[in-house]
Amino acid sequence: MPRELVPPGGALAPYLAGIGWWATDLPAGRERRLPTGGMQLVVNLAADEVRWYDADGREHRRGGTVVCAATPGPVTVDTADQRTVICVPFRPGGAHPVLGVPATALDDPVVELAALWGRAAVTLRARLLAAGGPRAALWELRRTLARRLDRGPGNDPAVPAAAAALDRGMAVADVADRLGLTPAGLRRRFAVGTGLTPKDYSARTYLVRDPGGNSWCFWQPLDRPVRLRDGWREMRPEPVTARRGER
Repeated sequence: MPRELVPPGGALAPYLAGIGWWATDLPAGRERRLPTGGMQLVVNLAADEVRWYDADGREHRRGGTVVCAATPGPVTVDTADQRTVICVPFRPGGAHPVLGVPATALDDPVVELAALWGRAAVTLRARLLAAGGPRAALWELRRTLARRLDRGPGNDPAVPAAAAALDRGMAVADVADRLGLTPAGLRRRFAVGTGLTPKDYSARTYLVRDPGGNSWCFWQPLDRPVRLRDGWREMRPEPVTARRGER
């Protein structure tokens, strides 16, 4: 599976797990992806469209540049939208400073970037396509995100600190106490930074990791097994189901 990766680097390093480009020949179909506990910026370079499906199987269509919210449950995506894709997974709390909007502003699992950035997002996909190749596109996106960070609201250090403690298995009440917060205060600040409550974050079911150990987004085509925690086997990924007329 061809891919390119560039490090976030510089001021972006505390906020992004990486910036990656993938190309794959997956057949068109639906695939259920489990939550990573993180938010992602996704650009579909193959078509100016991203599709996702709710629990009732209804199709939802968005433009080709979207932000994927952190969700407590699985989301069904269209594998056709993974054929040529750029994905930027945010570290816990990293989306708010870079995107400039709280994670609680995302009212769907997949939201168009234009709904958050307005006109500034309209030309982004075209600029990435015109950049002159995958690596050049990744560097162009990195520059764009760095400029947005400079104008962003700043970071809440309690969010990544809480996420790291939850990753180590610490109880939510103990995390709040260590940070000098009430449980309600921690829930409020953690939701603004991640879109999840601390409880939902700590219960996320799997991580898709690249060879360097970073957590990558559910839009990344899977080329390795996923790890499921005990007690969540009913949420395992489903195999690709071809769309009618595209088998």
